[in-house]
Amino acid sequence: FFDSKGVEIYSYRFDAVGPWSRLFKVQMRRISKTVKVLLLYFFEGTTKYINFQGTTRVYFLTVENNDLKSLSTFKGPYTWEEYRSSKDRYHQRNFKVSLFDFDEDLEREVAVRYGLITRVFKFLGKGEWKSYEGKVFY
Repeated sequence: FFDSKGVEIYSYRFDAVGPWSRLFKVQMRRISKTVKVLLLYFFEGTTKYINFQGTTRVYFLTVENNDLKSLSTFKGPYTWEEYRSSKDRYHQRNFKVSLFDFDEDLEREVAVRYGLITRVFKFLGKGEWKSYEGKVFY
């Protein structure tokens, strides 16, 4: 990101694991009155050594109080996976991403769900995220 004078104010490098990696979807959502999150869907690429695997991961880019100096990025979980083993086992998993105020504190949490598995992430402020398991990420 650059300011109006062309000076870089924020940059982030995605983790690619194979060819064709790219950012392919962006959603802007509001977590609270003062915090917005850009959900960045990044296809990490494919690997085709013994087994084939392709994955997409969601990154959370947050901005607090409309201040671009507060930009921070968190590498979130997978939102899509395709896998084929050398023994012809195959599966695709398409995770659903939603925002919901689980703890009723007037701030939404990000939920990533596949089947009965739900991973919940809460923004704590200043670039810090906490997972439902209690892990804190910076």
